[in-house]
Amino acid sequence: MSELELEFNALIRDLLNLGVEITMKVKDGAIIWYDLNTGMKSDLHLYFDGESVKWKGRYGEGTLNLGKETGFNVINVMELVKECLCGRTYCSHMWVEAFRKMAFELFDE
Repeated sequence: MSELELEFNALIRDLLNLGVEITMKVKDGAIIWYDLNTGMKSDLHLYFDGESVKWKGRYGEGTLNLGKETGFNVINVMELVKECLCGRTYCSHMWVEAFRKMAFELFDE
């Protein structure tokens, strides 16, 4: 297992430790996607494609720059999750609790 895969697994573990329920799905016959079950207007999936860690939501997609040198962590994922609100005020109760635990503002005042 590569260092990047280990860091991705640690990120998934950290999210699970916050009490977020993550489900796994197989896409394209082989790639395991992790559904973060946002309960928001946009969904959010994370996956490792063999070379990099990607995210895909309803309105966008990109690459997560995992690595010790980047300092990427669970807060960065929470920023992506917050974008899934798309101006709405509904989401999964698990994410509300995770944001509270991290003292991270979910809904803008």
